[in-house]
Order: sequence, then C-alpha cells, then structure tokens
Amino acid sequence: MYPPYSPDLAPSDYHLFKHLQNFLNGTKLASREACENELIRFFRNRDEDFYKRGIMKLPSKWTKVIEQNGTYLI
Repeated sequence: MYPPYSPDLAPSDYHLFKHLQNFLNGTKLASREACENELIRFFRNRDEDFYKRGIMKLPSKWTKVIEQNGTYLI
C-alpha cells in the first residue's frame, strides 16, 4: 500500500521545507506575528538560484522513484 502523498515527488518537502526547518531550528515562536516575521525573513534571504536548484533536482528524484517502482524513498 502506498501512502496517499509521497514527499519523493513534492519539491516543497525535500527542498523548501528542509531548508525552512534548518532555518527555524531552535527558534521559539511565541505568536503568529513572530512566525510570520520569521517566514518573511526566510523568504527574503533566498535568492533566485535557491528555487532554481530545487526545481532542477526534480528529474533525478522522479527517476529514483520510477527506478524503485514507486517505492517510498527515505
């Protein structure tokens, strides 16, 4: 049985959220406003190449999933 959603195919899970998690690691967010401010700071500090790199990694991720017959990658 396959999971209903595979992060192997979602660029946000393996690129964007991985970097966001590292950025927020150890940060205490006491309010919604604090969370929004940190998110704004995170996105302002990303250059165009950050997103391009994430997109360019997709074909190799898709290939791995296909080679493993859709098996969930760790």
